[in-house]
Amino acid sequence: MASAVLAVLLLATALALGENVDATQTSKDLMSGAVFLESVEEDLASLNGAELLAMNGQSVFDSADPARAGFQCVITVFQSTVSLLQVELRLVDLEAGRDVATVHTLRALT
Repeated sequence: MASAVLAVLLLATALALGENVDATQTSKDLMSGAVFLESVEEDLASLNGAELLAMNGQSVFDSADPARAGFQCVITVFQSTVSLLQVELRLVDLEAGRDVATVHTLRALT
């Protein structure tokens, strides 16, 4: 009887550890995506208004080979007022097939 109780407790512990490992990996993946999104934001910061508008509809991947990429950043740029551009960056987790973050910023036209 004691062996059966011990086996059940060990199985429960193993399952809990497995879930913890999965959660840790998911957290690492999302942190990697956040760093990628921040690098795209920094790259776009150096562009002028016309260059930003030309980026509308473009996608950037976190790998040189899009087939091996884990994340995709979809860029949307449009003129929201006479002197402002709105920039939307949408981070897509390609493995999960879902959006994980969206960032909106405004840029003054110069």
